Amino acid sequence: MVHFVERDSSYQYHYSSSDIEGWNIIPGWDYVQREIEKEQIRREIIAAETARRRELIAEVAQEMAMEREMAIKSIAEKEEKIATWITQRKLSTHQNQNNNNFSKLKRTYSDPAMYTSLQNLVTSPMTQMPPLQQMLEATAAKEKPVLESNKDKLIILDRPDPIGRILKLVLEELSVKQGMLRMLLEIHRLEKEKASTVPVKSLDADPSEEESMVHFVERDSSYQYHYSSSDIEGYMESEI
Repeated sequence: MVHFVERDSSYQYHYSSSDIEGWNIIPGWDYVQREIEKEQIRREIIAAETARRRELIAEVAQEMAMEREMAIKSIAEKEEKIATWITQRKLSTHQNQNNNNFSKLKRTYSDPAMYTSLQNLVTSPMTQMPPLQQMLEATAAKEKPVLESNKDKLIILDRPDPIGRILKLVLEELSVKQGMLRMLLEIHRLEKEKASTVPVKSLDADPSEEESMVHFVERDSSYQYHYSSSDIEGYMESEI
């Protein structure tokens, strides 16, 4: 064991060679170094992110400023266009008014009636023309008899009467059915007369049942009505 002595004014420290050789092999020293390196890397990453964020913020601010300038320019251009259009419109209206005034003045100055005497005014063709009121009265007098004659001509239109039309159709259908019933009764009477002259009896059938079970068929486009002789007789008795 080789001892090394560190002399101080008040203390003496003794180190062995084994202690000096194991100085770098302290338990946990590597972990501390790794943590220090991680912290340095983290700080570098944070610094890079903050720098990048600042750059992005600067770019966005620059773009917003450019857009604001473009919007201001477009608004200014629109205002200039509107102002020029208003000024042109005002100038055109003033020019039209000036032209109208000039034309009126030209007409008044060029009218020969102002510089003619009374005799010329009496014989001028403008005074010989009928006034406007007389012309309007004449046209109104011409149009009045035409309007009065049109008033007498009244066109009366029939009102639609759906209920009357339906009743008419029902009555027509009832009359048709009555005619058919009369025809069936006539046929039944003729058959009775034939049966009375030539009696035909079956062996099993009852004559009263046979007489009452004579059927008549009324054919229509969509229905078939079966009538027995007893039904027809009852209907005729009710009608009487």
